[in-house]
Amino acid sequence: MEKMKAVQVPKAGADFEILEREIPQPGAEQMRIHVQACGICHSDVITKEGLFPGITYARVPGHEVVGVIDEVGADVKEGRKVSGLGSAGTVGKTAPVLRADAETS
Repeated sequence: MEKMKAVQVPKAGADFEILEREIPQPGAEQMRIHVQACGICHSDVITKEGLFPGITYARVPGHEVVGVIDEVGADVKEGRKVSGLGSAGTVGKTAPVLRADAETS
C-alpha cells in the first residue's frame, strides 16, 4: 500500500514527529484530499500541550488544509457541495477526509 508523511503528537506535551503511514481509502460518502499545505492553529497547540480533556494520543494535528481531492467514495456524486474540515486527527488519525455535503465549522 502507498505511504504518506504525517506529523503527529505522540503524547501530551511531546514534540511533533514526522512518520510514514498508509494512505487511507475514503468511505462510500467520503473524499480524500492530497494535502498541499496545512496550518497549525491555537487549538492544535492546546491539543499538543494536552490541555483539552479527554483527548487520546498519538494525534495528527491540523484541520486548516489546502489540497486537491484525489479520490472519492462510491456514493459521492459529481457536483455535491463540500465545506470545511474537522480535525484531521479525528479521521482515522491519518489524512483529512471530507464528507460530501457536510457542514462543519
